[in-house]
Amino acid sequence: SNQQNMSKVESLPNEKWEKIEWLSPPREKEYYISNLGRAKAISKNTQSERIIKTHPDVRGFHRASIKGSNDKNQALYVHKQVALAFVEPKSENHTHIIHKDIDRNNNHHSNIVWADDMEWREYIRARAKKFNFKKKGRKPKSAK
Repeated sequence: SNQQNMSKVESLPNEKWEKIEWLSPPREKEYYISNLGRAKAISKNTQSERIIKTHPDVRGFHRASIKGSNDKNQALYVHKQVALAFVEPKSENHTHIIHKDIDRNNNHHSNIVWADDMEWREYIRARAKKFNFKKKGRKPKSAK
């Protein structure tokens, strides 16, 4: 029997999964995002499941690189997929995605909200204050 390599991801309490839609769908696997901010891959051949490890990018957003059917990598951004699958924007002006508690490691659906331009600017200010960011002056490009 083929049972031993049929691994399944154990869902956490109250965890729901939604399939991720891709511009260039990966050939061998389907990808799912959970309302708790976890991502998993399911093999189309074996139906075997595994959790996708994500890593913060330079801005602190958790992401994984997924190879599409065109063999180009595409980013799986956890916060974005959670927002698309589980969070309803209040209006079509709500086009930004923010973390309520400013912690980009916390991708629980209750921490993810769609924001309009004004809320987005407030959020950026709040993050800058919390992390004590300095305004970066644009350096002129060196003439080559």
